[in-house]
Amino acid sequence: NVIYDVHKVNNDPAAEKEIMQKFVQDKVDLIFTLPTRAAEEAKRVTKGTNIPVVFGLAGIEGTDLVESISQPGSNITGVRVFSPDNTVKRLEILHELVPTAKRINIIHSNYETVPSNLEALRKVAPALNVTLIETLVTTVPELEAALQAREKTKDLGIDAIMILPEALLTGPDATTVIGNFSIKHKIPATTTITSPGTGNILFGYDLNYDDMGMTSANLVNKVLKGTPAGTIPVS
Repeated sequence: NVIYDVHKVNNDPAAEKEIMQKFVQDKVDLIFTLPTRAAEEAKRVTKGTNIPVVFGLAGIEGTDLVESISQPGSNITGVRVFSPDNTVKRLEILHELVPTAKRINIIHSNYETVPSNLEALRKVAPALNVTLIETLVTTVPELEAALQAREKTKDLGIDAIMILPEALLTGPDATTVIGNFSIKHKIPATTTITSPGTGNILFGYDLNYDDMGMTSANLVNKVLKGTPAGTIPVS
């Protein structure tokens, strides 16, 4: 007795906004979103309505997505990504696997979860005796241009590449570009998830997606049975 209206977008804020507005117009019983940006848009467009939002794969650090973990408020709850903690752990694993890599190229866009991840990495980098070399890109062509610019120098200036958890750079187009660069120059690269395009990436480290799905389903079940989403602790 459940009807699913499923929409996919590829890191397109305008499309996300249009879809969320359609859900509100259709007066759906619940919106399930992932990742962070879609959850924030869902929260914004459902303000003043009775439509609950359940999110998955969302980073809450550095955002106003929830009021607190125990009382998220605003008719929203979900499953969070332990984004900064996982990112630090991934840097530690990279350091353990490739201890000679001292210059770590942190490639990121301007996604909402990036600042909290960068802050966490900057705190632990000195203890690991590594230097973070941050590269901001907002499109895949910009990513390609940044890596091509390194190829034109005598020294690439980096010993490893680390992709931050976000929609643009964890997508298959970006990970294919980075993976090919990694293989060509024998520079290890790490991302969050293993997906199409990550065949040349050394390793990924993130939450278990099957567990995330089951936990999200349990939260949705509670909401549809009458528990206000904003009173259900974030998992």
